[in-house]
Amino acid sequence: MARWVFSRIALVLAQDEATAERARSLGAARVEVAGSLKTAAARLPVDAADHAGMTDAIGSRPVWVAASTHEGEEEVVLAAHDRVLSHCPEALLILAPRHVERAGDIDLRGLAASFRSSGGLPAPDDAIYMADSYGEMGLWFSLSPVVFLGGSLRPGIGGHNPLEPAAFGATVLTGPHTPNAQTDFERLISEGRAARVTDAETLSAAVLPHLNTRPDTTPTTEGGSDLARRIAELCLSL
Repeated sequence: MARWVFSRIALVLAQDEATAERARSLGAARVEVAGSLKTAAARLPVDAADHAGMTDAIGSRPVWVAASTHEGEEEVVLAAHDRVLSHCPEALLILAPRHVERAGDIDLRGLAASFRSSGGLPAPDDAIYMADSYGEMGLWFSLSPVVFLGGSLRPGIGGHNPLEPAAFGATVLTGPHTPNAQTDFERLISEGRAARVTDAETLSAAVLPHLNTRPDTTPTTEGGSDLARRIAELCLSL
């Protein structure tokens, strides 16, 4: 059935050669590698008033973000944060679980925390700020020079889009399991903009060098106009 369906599609545009080869194996008659649409996406939105409030509350404290974490990953992140705190006691972890309804069930290891869902800002003695809200990931990425991206420490999830935090100039840390975004991660790693970690020790070691830097708020471009032109040319060639 797949071969019947794919053989009737005039043009398949794949994000990379591996995806293109899979489409060809399913019977697609014409497959072209156009690139990932993710590279043409606009930077995630950031509310200016919320950003100002968070910046004032954080002050000069070093910040790192753990975003889109899944069950079984927070314990690694929090163990890493314990190590970070031993070197940098004023450090703040912004923890944004993938499914915010899990926030109240995460064992914070006795560390002081405020919750976004309660309307509070990070207090001076908070070690953790629980970002249990939807639609604000751009805000968290804009506050930190380094982001651990979850869904990657254990198999079966596939990883999440690293181009979103990278668009804010953040160094992206990831676990070893990222088949859903393998090409994007490989490119960022080759450019020195991302790195892989495996456990609390390697995660904390990767976070610490960035804590004395500030987020790079310079907008980045990933060649969106070139991608649009390439796609248009391929479609017009039919």
